[in-house]
Amino acid sequence: MVNEMANCVFTLPFNLRDPEEIKGVVKSRFISRLLIMPIVGAYPDPDLQVTRLLTEKFSSDPPPSPEYYLEAQSQELATLYHLFFKYLFETVRETIDASKMTEIIVPREWQRHLSDEVINQGKTMNNRNVLYQDVVNRVKEDNMLKKARARVRSSPFWE
Repeated sequence: MVNEMANCVFTLPFNLRDPEEIKGVVKSRFISRLLIMPIVGAYPDPDLQVTRLLTEKFSSDPPPSPEYYLEAQSQELATLYHLFFKYLFETVRETIDASKMTEIIVPREWQRHLSDEVINQGKTMNNRNVLYQDVVNRVKEDNMLKKARARVRSSPFWE
C-alpha cells in the first residue's frame, strides 16, 4: 500500500525491518497452538545499509555511570539521525539535479528511478540501494559523531 501511495506522493522509502524476518506466525482459530508458516519473501526487502547504520552499537567505552551512558547514547543517537537525514536530503537533491528530472518532480518518475537497475562498483543494484549506500558512506565519513562523543566526555557525568 505504501508503494502504491509513493506513486502519488514524493516519497523517500526506507525499510528498517529485521532482515531475519522472513517467517510469519499465524494463530489458528481452531487449534490452541501456533502454526509457523513461511511467508515467501517478506515485502519489501529491508534496506540493510540503513538498518545497520541506524541500529549500530553505541560508544564502546565503558560508562563511568548510568547517567553518562544515557547522555552519551542520547547525543550519539541524535547526531546519527541528524546526519542520516542531512545526507539523505542532500543526496536526493543532487540525484534529482544530476538526472535532469523536471522542476516539478512526478512521484511515479522518482519511484521508477529508484527501482532502475545500475552497475555500481561491479555489482548490479537498484538506484535505491545506491542512494542509501551513498548516504551511509557520507554519514560514516563525517566526524560530527566523534565530536559529539568528545563533548559528552567533557561533561560532569564523565568525572
